[in-house]
Amino acid sequence: TTGIAVAGALVFTLAPKPEGYIERMGTITTYEEVGEGSALGRLHFWRIASVMAADNPLGVGLRNYDRAYDRYDDSNGAFGRSRSVHSSHLQVLAEMGYAGFAIWVLIFSYAVAICLRIRFKAAKLVGLTDDDRAFYVVIATSLAASMLAFLVGGMFISAANNDFTWLTFGVVA
Repeated sequence: TTGIAVAGALVFTLAPKPEGYIERMGTITTYEEVGEGSALGRLHFWRIASVMAADNPLGVGLRNYDRAYDRYDDSNGAFGRSRSVHSSHLQVLAEMGYAGFAIWVLIFSYAVAICLRIRFKAAKLVGLTDDDRAFYVVIATSLAASMLAFLVGGMFISAANNDFTWLTFGVVA
């Protein structure tokens, strides 16, 4: 494991990075001092999504956050026009409303629960070959890990409608 960590550090250090990458990473802790609006913009977009949901309990419609953004933007365009929400979960809340968001949470919760159930039952099920048992355990664990990774990563990108998330639900089913 030490070798993997060292190799990973070397790859990251030696890998080509876009121009200005190091300076941009420095704005993570100093965004207020350097006028970096990316972090502040995300917080603003997320707040706007909450306001949209409060005003439209049934949502503004699938893929309509960007179109509705300008009506709710109280920054007078400081972060641009027709902006994205930059969060899959808040995208669902704003676009599909509270009921849609509840369904979103239920789909993920149920799919992860199914994967965990398959994983643990396959480990104990009598009559499976070792290869079949390993297959079910690995597939169920991988699908659950994939969904959990999306739940974390989805907090920072508007990708609620991406094909892979919905394909994952289909595979779990």
